[in-house]
Amino acid sequence: MSLAPHRLHILLVWPLALLGSMALHAQTSLPPAWIQVYLQHKGMHGIFLEADAGYRGDELATHATTALARVGAGRHWKAGYATAGVAWFENIDPAQVAADRGEFRLYQKLLLRQPFSKFELSHIYRAEERWLQRADHSGFDFQLRLRYMLQAAHSFDAKTLLKGNAYLTANTEIFLVPDDRVFSQYRIYGGGGIAWNKKWKWELGYLHLWLPKKPTGTHGNAVIRTSVSYSW
Repeated sequence: MSLAPHRLHILLVWPLALLGSMALHAQTSLPPAWIQVYLQHKGMHGIFLEADAGYRGDELATHATTALARVGAGRHWKAGYATAGVAWFENIDPAQVAADRGEFRLYQKLLLRQPFSKFELSHIYRAEERWLQRADHSGFDFQLRLRYMLQAAHSFDAKTLLKGNAYLTANTEIFLVPDDRVFSQYRIYGGGGIAWNKKWKWELGYLHLWLPKKPTGTHGNAVIRTSVSYSW
């Protein structure tokens, strides 16, 4: 069994279109990149463990801007899972003018799946208690943040790409902070990848995020995102 010709063409062409659009957007500079590694384990009696580590940087990640690590645990069932955990973020100034700033975080996450044959929707709800280090390192400021992501994925049965199953995915996510500003961030992502033996996945995609006009001015960030996932 093989992919229909038009579907195969889409899978082969989209990475080139992605890189081309990013290059036009960046004009004279290379776009930022986000590299992530995910680990998930479904144990006995509904035990669920997760961990991930990431690295973000300008100029295709050649100049570090953020390093992060998360670990959590909870329960899984047929339709999804619920976890809680801790995270640490390190914000890095590529110009090395300002000192690095850290962020300690607690999080609670609920993921619910809606499968439709080869198409699946996921709803991801997340609450985060954040302690943000001040620029002068005099202490930390607390912030509560709420997030909701709607994710869609479509997989292909035929193992025609590197002996794996190709898939396409897209998601949109909104970030809310219960203060005077409320809206904190908005993201939209689209990409595709290859899955092997329902354990390993490699994914490449385009992420665009919008930050509020105040207090930081109008911001728009286009990011190339790639990840490796292992589940067992």
